[in-house]
Order: sequence, then C-alpha cells, then structure tokens
Amino acid sequence: MSTKDELFKNIWLELDGAKRGFIYGKDLPNLVTKILNASNDSIESIDKDKRELLETFAKEQPFTKIYKVVVDDTLKKLIGVTYADLVSNNDNNIDKSSIPKRKISIDKDNELEILKQQLREKDILIKSKDDKLDALQENVELFKKKYDHLVDEFKYYKKTIGKQKQLSQEMNTNSEDSISNEENVENRNFDVRNEFFIEEFRRQINEQSRVINKLKDQIQNNPAISGYNSSKDKQKKTFLWNNIPVFISKQFTSFLMIISILGFISSLYFRFTASDDSLLLGINSNNSEESWFSNNPLISSIDWLVGEKASENRDTELGSYREMTEQDIEAYNKIFSRS
Repeated sequence: MSTKDELFKNIWLELDGAKRGFIYGKDLPNLVTKILNASNDSIESIDKDKRELLETFAKEQPFTKIYKVVVDDTLKKLIGVTYADLVSNNDNNIDKSSIPKRKISIDKDNELEILKQQLREKDILIKSKDDKLDALQENVELFKKKYDHLVDEFKYYKKTIGKQKQLSQEMNTNSEDSISNEENVENRNFDVRNEFFIEEFRRQINEQSRVINKLKDQIQNNPAISGYNSSKDKQKKTFLWNNIPVFISKQFTSFLMIISILGFISSLYFRFTASDDSLLLGINSNNSEESWFSNNPLISSIDWLVGEKASENRDTELGSYREMTEQDIEAYNKIFSRS
C-alpha cells in the first residue's frame, strides 16, 4: 500500500469513527483540511472560490452521505481536483508521523466492514431503483392501453364518419324544421358513440372468452394441473362405498320379487294342471307327507291364496250352471202362475 493510500485511509477513519463507510457533507471541508495538513500544506493553498464552494456545500447539504469510493468524484465536481491532485505536489513532504501504525489485520477487518456497508447501501439503492422501474413500467403499460383505446376509437369514428355525413345530408334535405334537424344530428352522434362503446365491450368479452377457453383446454389436456381425474375417481369410489348397503337392499328386494313371482307361477301351474285333490291341498297321496312347496312359508301362503281364489271361482261356476231341482221348478211355476 502506497503512502498516499495509507494517509487517506487513516484520515478517513478519523472522520468515520463508527466505520459506517461514509461521511456527511458537513465533514467534507474538514477532510480536505486534514489531507492538506498531512501533506504539510494548508487550506489557504486552495483558491478562495473553491473554499467557498466547499463551505456552501457543507451548509446546504450537511447530512448528504459521501461514500469513500465517490470522494474523488465529489471533490472533482465541487473544486475541480481529486485527492491525488491534492497530495501529488507534496508527496515528498508527507509527514510520516501523522500516519499511525496499525496492525495489518485490523486494517483488513476495517476495510472488509467498509466494503460490506457499501454493498448494503448499494443493494438498498438498487432495490429503490427497481421499484421505480416497476412503477414506470406499469405507467407505460397503462398509457399503452389508453393509446390503443384512442387508436381504436379514432379508427371507428373514421370508418363511420362517411355514413354519419351522409345521414346528416339526408336529414338536412328531408327535414323542414332546423331545430329538430340539429336534435337528430346530436342523437345520431350519441348513437355513434354508443355503438363504439358497445363494439369495444364486445371485443373485450370475446377476448376474455378466448382466454377462458384456452385455460379450459389446458386443464383438460393436462389433468395433473388441477387434479380433476384423481378427485373424480376418489368421489366415485366414495360414492360406491357409501352406496353398498343401498345396492344390497335393492338386490335383495329384486330377489324377493323374483321368488314371489316364481312361487305364484308354480302355484298356478300345479293348481290348473294337477288332477288329484290331494295335490291341490299340498298333500302327497302315497305317504301323506307335505309337498316340497308347502315347506316354504312364502310359497305356501301364495298357494293358499291361489287355492282360495280357485275354489271361489269353482263354486261360482258350479252355482251358475247348477241343474234345477223339482222344488225349483215348482217355485218357478208358482211365481209365474204356471200350473
């Protein structure tokens, strides 16, 4: 490290005791004074105008942060010289005793801390610039949309202006009242504006519909995005599992109905095909044991009902076609005066 750099580092640490990596604007004249004093020179060696500029800057911007890496730029803008220019002419006159001896490790730690602080400050500055850039981009998008809207409106008016003029001329020719003619023109202008707004809304709705249809197609083509199929399968499995008792109940009811119908048909078959009365009563003529369908309560009940109905029909038929006895004939003759 050169003598100039070491001198500047030590002077900087005197002003930046908190090791923040920057000094305030009010400390800038003091910095220049210390640099000149260390090089066996005085502030008087600088022109009066330049000294006044330093004092004015310190008064007007006392809390402006001046980082170590931009000190030369700040001095160059204010008084037209840099740190190297201040000590170049007096490099051989630098008072070595003004440079305190410090450990190299401490200098490195201080330098590292200063660099970290500068990095944090730059990150904050970059973040603020990014926020401003995002805001500007949003404004650009907004103005672009407004510009496109105005362009569309202009094109629409330009397209319909010929028709509007033609209609106005027709109304001027056919109308006799000038006041009513002006009202018609105003109404026509109002209708044109409404037509443009309606057309613009229709365009926006169509654009939104295209976006919605595109999203639907993406979801259908890639079910993993929404998990539609998996949830549907889970719902289907849950539905089947929860409806097992209902399914069994329905099947059992259907089974009972089928058994009842078969029992009814078998009862009719045996009733109208069997000739033996013992079979009709459900008794085996050989060993006087009950027939197979008498063991089933349901079938036997159906058989009993069918048997009762059959016996009633048989009695009715026999009663309807019963031969008349002598007593019946005699009673008939008495009623109808036959002797």
